[in-house]
Formats: sequence, C-alpha cells, structure tokens
Amino acid sequence: MPILIELAYPYPINYLRYPITRRKQAGGLGIPKIRALNAAASMNLGWRMILEPIKSHAWGGIVEQRRRIEEHTGMALEDGRTTRCWLGRWVEPSPLLIFATQYAPLTELEKRAHEYWDEQGGRRWEAFLDFLPHPVLIRIASFELLEEGVDGNFYWIGDNDGKFKLQAAISIIQDKPAISHE
Repeated sequence: MPILIELAYPYPINYLRYPITRRKQAGGLGIPKIRALNAAASMNLGWRMILEPIKSHAWGGIVEQRRRIEEHTGMALEDGRTTRCWLGRWVEPSPLLIFATQYAPLTELEKRAHEYWDEQGGRRWEAFLDFLPHPVLIRIASFELLEEGVDGNFYWIGDNDGKFKLQAAISIIQDKPAISHE
C-alpha cells in the first residue's frame, strides 16, 4: 500500500518574491508570461505562413479572401484632426506621399486629413486628383470622418450599416448587389 505524504504549506506562494517568469540566467524559472507566449505563438504561425506553402484549407481560404476583405473594409479617421494626410499611415501601410505621381507642394505635407474634407463630409478631390493614382483615390473614398472626439474604427463597406454580414459577403463573392433587410 502506497504511503501518501501530505505536503501542506499554510501560506500562499509569493510570486513576486520568487519571480518564475524571470529568465534562468537571471535566477528565475524561465517560464514566459502568458501574453508573451501567446504573441510568440502567433508570430510563429505568421512566419510559417510566409515560409511554407499553405497546407491548411482554413488558412488558405483566409489568405485567398484577404484581398476581398481589404477592398470592402473602410476606416473612419476619427475626426481627422490628428492624422497627417500625406505623411500619416491611414490609407495604406505606407504614407500617402509614397504613392504620389508628382511632388506635392511643401505647404500640403503637414496638413491634417480633416483639411481635405468639406463641411458636408465630402472629399476635396481637387487636392488629390493631380497627385495620386486612381486605385489610391478609390481607397481614400472608403474612408469617412467621424464627429469630433469619436474614436476611429474599421467598418464593412459591403453593407449599409457598416457591419459584416455573411449575406453581403456571399453577394460580393458572387458579384451580386447585397440585399439589405433593414
């Protein structure tokens, strides 16, 4: 018959006194913090997607649909007062200036995004037409300004209320106009 030994320690372990997440070289146990571990695992998946051919049907499907998702996603720029129009990264991952077909005047470079919208919420297209190619202009058209003090968010262009709906996505895939059931 096995002998059971009861180990009882009447006090909780003070993890601040025994830093288990400290590296082993620094005297800890080397157990990573859960957030760092999760981020590292996500980076590993991303790295594998870059290096290896896509073997998973789920990942493959997501990657294949990325272009459609990006084409039908807009971003509200908050009120546009803090976003630098030409030097900020609001249209694409690179500053808008990178896409200019000719030099923008120096006076334009420091302007904020809200300065390129009129009072009714429309764009001042004359400021962009001579400087940007058509695909970038289309991307700019997907953005809207919000009321002052409101945080910016992504929204789905494929439906009237800005929320992603499967029916709207199916219509996009089948190249049919979405039917809104409001």
